[in-house]
Amino acid sequence: MSNPAMGVAAPSGPALLPLWIAPRSNVREILEGVSLADVASAELPVGVSALANTPAPGKPLTR
Repeated sequence: MSNPAMGVAAPSGPALLPLWIAPRSNVREILEGVSLADVASAELPVGVSALANTPAPGKPLTR
C-alpha cells in the first residue's frame, strides 16, 4: 500500500505486526498490574507511577 500524496510506500502486513505487538503488550502489562482500588485511591503501583512521571525523551512532563 502506498500514499501517493507522500510519495512513500506505507508498511503493510508483517512489517506492522511487531510495531503493534510491542505497545500492546506494554499496555496490557501495565493495566494488569493496576486494580480499580488503586485507581479509586489514586495510589498507583510504584512501577506505573514511575512510568507516568518519566517524560518522553526531549519533552518535559506537563501536567
